[in-house]
Amino acid sequence: MGKHKTLIGLLAVLVVLIGLYFMMGAISDKEAESQIEEDIVVINMGDVSFLEYSDGSAAIGFEKGENGWYWIDDETMVLDQDLVQGIVDDLAYISAVRELEGADELEAYGLDDPRYRVTIADDEGNEVNVYIGDATGDNYYATVDETGVVYTVSSTIADSFEWDITALEVVEEETEESTDEETTEDAADSTEETE
Repeated sequence: MGKHKTLIGLLAVLVVLIGLYFMMGAISDKEAESQIEEDIVVINMGDVSFLEYSDGSAAIGFEKGENGWYWIDDETMVLDQDLVQGIVDDLAYISAVRELEGADELEAYGLDDPRYRVTIADDEGNEVNVYIGDATGDNYYATVDETGVVYTVSSTIADSFEWDITALEVVEEETEESTDEETTEDAADSTEETE
């Protein structure tokens, strides 16, 4: 009889522990959902058709045409579409680390003369300007258009900027056949010179 009571007691404890385990999992899921909902969105552009970013001295812009993305300064340059699209994707959705409540004047954050400016437009002609100012730890201060709202955004946003346009250019590799032809021509030239 005593063993029976002990076994029932242990089973009751086990049931309580299992219940607590599932309850804690449900609470964790709710907390994760609320954190996702609390994402502070600075910009979220849909079908982007234009992107330009500048640092005050240099600006690089891309526009999307019938054949994909092209550099607005030289439409003939063939760009690696995946690389350009990666930059566009990184800058078309920017979330903030936090929004500053009761922010000071923009000049207090370097936003009166921003370090970077990003201009994005979608297919419908909606345009958004994001201004990125001074660094603050691992983040930058930022604001959108003329809202005056100041955010901090991750400094990784600057990693999206590619200032060397040639790094985005598609470089055609020489084929083995053309290399063989050049080698044959070079050999023929050197034979003629020897004679």
